[in-house]
Amino acid sequence: MKQLHVPFEHLDRGHWVITPNNRLSTYLLKQYYAYQRTLCLQKPVCISFSTLLLRLYQRVRHQQPRINHPQLLNTHQIELLWQQIIRHARAQPYNEGLINALVSAWTSCQDWGVSTTNVHFQTKPETQQFHHWVQAFQQALRARHALTTPQLVDYMLPFLAELQIPPLLWMCFDDYTPLQQKLQARLEHTGCVMSHYDLTHPPGRALTIPANSPDEEYQRCIQWLKQQLAQGKPRIGVIVPDLTTHAQTIQRLLRAHFKPIEFNISFGKSLSDYPLIKHALTWLELDLQTLKSQDIHRLLYSPYLLDSNTEGIARFQILQTYPVLNEPFTAFRSFTNCIQSTCPSLFAALTNLRAFPEQAPTTSWSGWFKERLVTLGFPGNAPLNSANYQCFKRFEALLEEIYPLHVVTDTLDATEALETLRILTQKTLFQPQESNTATIHVLGLLEASGTTFDSLWIMHMNDHILPQKPHLSPFIPVQLQRELNMPHANAARELQFATQTIQRLQRGSEETVFSFTRFINDMPCTKSPLIESIPELILPLEVPLEPIYWISHDESYVLPLGLDERISGGTQLLANQAKCPFKAFAAHRLHAKTTQPAQMGLDSRERGQLLHKALELVWTELKNQANLLTYSREALRQLIQVCCKKALLWILATPRHSFPVLLQDLEIQRLSQLINASLDYEKNREAFDVVGLEQQATIDLAGLNLTLKL
Repeated sequence: MKQLHVPFEHLDRGHWVITPNNRLSTYLLKQYYAYQRTLCLQKPVCISFSTLLLRLYQRVRHQQPRINHPQLLNTHQIELLWQQIIRHARAQPYNEGLINALVSAWTSCQDWGVSTTNVHFQTKPETQQFHHWVQAFQQALRARHALTTPQLVDYMLPFLAELQIPPLLWMCFDDYTPLQQKLQARLEHTGCVMSHYDLTHPPGRALTIPANSPDEEYQRCIQWLKQQLAQGKPRIGVIVPDLTTHAQTIQRLLRAHFKPIEFNISFGKSLSDYPLIKHALTWLELDLQTLKSQDIHRLLYSPYLLDSNTEGIARFQILQTYPVLNEPFTAFRSFTNCIQSTCPSLFAALTNLRAFPEQAPTTSWSGWFKERLVTLGFPGNAPLNSANYQCFKRFEALLEEIYPLHVVTDTLDATEALETLRILTQKTLFQPQESNTATIHVLGLLEASGTTFDSLWIMHMNDHILPQKPHLSPFIPVQLQRELNMPHANAARELQFATQTIQRLQRGSEETVFSFTRFINDMPCTKSPLIESIPELILPLEVPLEPIYWISHDESYVLPLGLDERISGGTQLLANQAKCPFKAFAAHRLHAKTTQPAQMGLDSRERGQLLHKALELVWTELKNQANLLTYSREALRQLIQVCCKKALLWILATPRHSFPVLLQDLEIQRLSQLINASLDYEKNREAFDVVGLEQQATIDLAGLNLTLKL
């Protein structure tokens, strides 16, 4: 807390504190409230640089209300505009990687004052194409009387003198872009007092701990965290430079060793990765003519539909009752007919769905999407836990973000609207808010910069991770990127950035531990040059040894049959009971069955039944070997064809959308070959007559009716 007294003093005096990102500003506000220790106080202004631009623009609009100010586009509007430009120029579908690269290159050009009219942009096809796309993008902005956030600085410069801006404290910036420097110079010219601050406390004690494998590195970190908790450290940090890659592994390990309220992982996933949102997108993308197999499974098993808690068991049994629903595609009307009697709520909801219009105004699509979700009872009747509720509310807010897209395009067809919503959910990062009582904080490298800890562990300090390798933008001339020292342009800049970040983290912690791995997948690795001068400490790895012992448990619980309960299953019931009583209980009383995977045509069981039926029809006609020998090759072929087609009609009694005529003809050819081979064998046997075909018989065994095949 001592290291933050300078920004706190500025906040006390009503100054604005500007940070590089939102996380640092949120952290500072939280620490400031704890520092004040008052129940009520006026919220100070501690904001990120991007929020500063928005606040200044709001003041400009307020000070000059008679001017027709341009509309500021948000991130989604900008990406949709780039998407339309690319589609118009290349007639290609949405490409997320290309759009991300274009937006990044455009932002870098604005931040560093690079114009695509520079002669260097004519040296390569990629930069030439980018120049043409930028021209189209700027023309689209002018046509809509709009601008992007980086363009705010140039637009606001003439108005800044009329704004009364309090003193500004710029905190923990690694360096300033030319755009930020231009804004600072103009603010100073108007009389705004500005100062700069970074963590200045001398670095605390630092150690380096090597590990022979990634697993050992995690174990050593867990061991260290337990020691820090035992010492009563109130704020412990774990920095993972490549957190995106290892977040799931770290979360699993922390859950195994600590209580959920003791740690917090700062890692937001795409909104589309959450099960609740996956189900919502499935409901919106339902085809009211033909359903895919995965859609049917989700409709029947989802807890996020109307009356899923009361109709759940009946819905689970639908696939067992109607195996035809396991086909890759099923007619929508056929599915609703299957569920009409046993799942009336789901049937009513599906039959009340309205098809989306082929084309509609952009402003109306949010209403169409909400109507369908409400009709289906999303997110269900069961109460949502905190994480799911927050996720649901964020999705509701995201649906409203479709409305502003009308600035970019007036209308969208159904496919474009659904694709736009899916892209929005993929682009939107979301993490449910956790308890504020966490002691262990796991963060990425950039997120942790500027924050303070009592103890800090920085993982994965290998040379291939820090400093990062340069990665140049393909749309900006390499010469310009290096001359202007743009981000990721050269190794020297990456080394400088990594050094500044690591030094700031050390100044923000009383104790810092660095760890690296000597081997990854049996490949030798070296530690980062950033920690070469820090002494190594090899600690014994404590591996708790727990004795392995057998647990004896005698299960005497018995669930008797109900008065109206009937057991079926034929001789298979006796076989399952003999093999495993629990399997028999699950299969014949709980009716637990394996769902057949979706596939085109017939499965192996149905092919066997079809062959069995065809042979039955053949021998019903032949009756004995003597008749078989009287048939010519052609007559026998015709007989087999007729019997195969009759057997196929038995299979086709239930409509099969995944078994078209072409596959039926192939199946008849396959059956004919098998039956021909079988009859050739029968011709060489001793003379015989078919005295009987397979028949079913029912016997009563101690009150249990068993169906047998004789």
